[in-house]
Amino acid sequence: MPVYKSIKLLNSIELPRVVPEVSHTSTNTTNPVCPREPEKLLLWESFEQEVSEALRTYFTKESFCNKMEKEKFIEDDDLLCSCEADVEAYLLTNIYRPVQSCLKNMGIKSSIRKPGGEAHLIGAVDALWMTGEGTEVYRKPKGTIQVKTPWAMGEVGDIIATYQRESQLKEYHHKKIFKAVNQVYGYMSVNSHKYGVLTNFNCTWFFERGFTDKEGGCLRVSRPFYHDTILPGLCGDIGIKFNIISAFLGIVLLSHHNWFHVSPFTTPNSTPKVHRKLKNKNYGVKILKQNEFWLNECIANGRIGSVVRGNLWGHENVIFKLKDLTKESWKEKELKNEVSVYKKLESLQGKVIPKFIACVKIWDMFTGIVISDCGQQTEEGEFVSLKQDCLRQFHDQGLIHGDVCNRNFVKNIEGKVFIIDFGFTRPCNDENIKSEELESCKY
Repeated sequence: MPVYKSIKLLNSIELPRVVPEVSHTSTNTTNPVCPREPEKLLLWESFEQEVSEALRTYFTKESFCNKMEKEKFIEDDDLLCSCEADVEAYLLTNIYRPVQSCLKNMGIKSSIRKPGGEAHLIGAVDALWMTGEGTEVYRKPKGTIQVKTPWAMGEVGDIIATYQRESQLKEYHHKKIFKAVNQVYGYMSVNSHKYGVLTNFNCTWFFERGFTDKEGGCLRVSRPFYHDTILPGLCGDIGIKFNIISAFLGIVLLSHHNWFHVSPFTTPNSTPKVHRKLKNKNYGVKILKQNEFWLNECIANGRIGSVVRGNLWGHENVIFKLKDLTKESWKEKELKNEVSVYKKLESLQGKVIPKFIACVKIWDMFTGIVISDCGQQTEEGEFVSLKQDCLRQFHDQGLIHGDVCNRNFVKNIEGKVFIIDFGFTRPCNDENIKSEELESCKY
């Protein structure tokens, strides 16, 4: 019966198209950077077959009821859209939720949504999907989704030919498909995902990462799936209308037990081998080569960006705080402020605040700082006196932190407390303000 409900839902969905309102955002929704490029972009010729086989694993001909009445899921009216957020809302209502309903009827727990909570991904990904057992479903993102407006991408016929043609252009603002595909590939690579999606609602492409050599730079892309695409020949014998919902459902099923594809950082040639000793700290930006660093796990998504454990130049267990250069340019100011604070408080590094290791840039897609790993976040009411001692030394340098809370204090295994995150730090010599900040450590 649960599978029957899923078939009934799949066959009842008829999606309209998204059309721009008279007043809408500009065509350029991605900052002018050049993210990581795949070595090869190839056609995923077997996509439809692989997805249909995944669907057949859960659907059978016997589960379909011929007496089922046809239902209409939503109206045929065009969906007016003024910005990318509108597209994301339509995707949530008309695609993500129906897919989740199908998975629920199959007995598979899932979540398809924007990042947040326990679902930590590196980069400002638009959406993700997760499947699993029990609470595990909410901890392991298995794929990334990148969303664009229809006018930001323009009319796309052959995505591979368009990508190759745009790769030769000099003017970056004309490289709409080139930068969109590279952005998806960058998110897939940095999060060790095998599968990814690029969509503007009206048209969707599905991606699979694969190896072509030691560096692993192959990316396969499906044929375009339009909002009204129906391929009756693929799953008609088991009663499934193969449409965009089926395709989304299929990619989630493909990744259910086979989502991980090793990141370029963890290949043998990518492991940092040289331990660089830094005699004098350099606060300028260093562009990292692939064999100089290793990103391990994303432990949080903070205000500036992703907080990731990894290695740099042989320094093990360091923290990367990475800002996504393709989005949210306003965060640049906070990041620069944090670097200036570390420079000013060099005498407190390793004592009250983490040690500053480097300011880095990765793939022209991420920028950020690398600091020593000083442990786990403190709990409410924990180590109050030690937190206040940290702040007093901070205040003695003529600064206030500006964002005192439990998450901005960490403790190591020896019980030593450090203060972190200086995006809101500013000069201050007002003793009353300093006293108020000290008092806030109690709460």
